Amino acid sequence: MKKLLLVIPFLLLPFTVFAQPLTDEERAILAHVVIDPDAWAAHALVTDPGGKALAAKIAKYRDDYLTKKDLPEYKTRAERDEAAKPTAGQILAMERETLIAAELRKQAIDKLIADGTLTSSGELK
Repeated sequence: MKKLLLVIPFLLLPFTVFAQPLTDEERAILAHVVIDPDAWAAHALVTDPGGKALAAKIAKYRDDYLTKKDLPEYKTRAERDEAAKPTAGQILAMERETLIAAELRKQAIDKLIADGTLTSSGELK
């Protein structure tokens, strides 16, 4: 068991000692395209300890971020996702519309059955 305890710190060493923290600009570039830039960067460094994936993502979105960051309506990915979520009132309205539509479909089907156009098993006559 003691050998295992000695090995674990060496396994974590590349990720804690050699991984450079993100600069503010790198974090902002990642925040432009991912919800949690620190979590994404940590995962990228675990799956690619050389940091190539992290560097590639930052390089890919740097120009887009620099172009948009000073616009008055600029939002990070997390802010955009949060703004796109429906409010409680919108959810209630959608549920109400769904219930109304279901009731209208039921009424239409009942009328077709009453008229003899449709059987109760759903087949056209």
